[in-house]
Amino acid sequence: MLHARLAGYLNCSFAVGISHQDQFAPRADVVGPKHKFFFAPSQFEKRKKDWGKGVIEDKIDKATRMIIEDAARWLTFDTHAGLISGMASNAALVAGSANTKIGHMVEV
Repeated sequence: MLHARLAGYLNCSFAVGISHQDQFAPRADVVGPKHKFFFAPSQFEKRKKDWGKGVIEDKIDKATRMIIEDAARWLTFDTHAGLISGMASNAALVAGSANTKIGHMVEV
């Protein structure tokens, strides 16, 4: 197990994206720090409370715009007409050979 292998080096342990935290029970014999949970909707609500109305939304909007502007430099899109046309790009994605600089849109 990862916790045992990292023993004295592990400072924290996060479970990320668990929507049913009440159903997640870490093993009692786990070595090291106690698990903490990170669930984006809960964190979003916490930040809204901590930072005040509209601040988290503004930060997310600004970050999203930066990502979109940066992607415009290197990302291109191929449009495929119909599911059959898009199957080759999907097969490449599944095989791990898809070009990560090309986004694929399938129009149905």
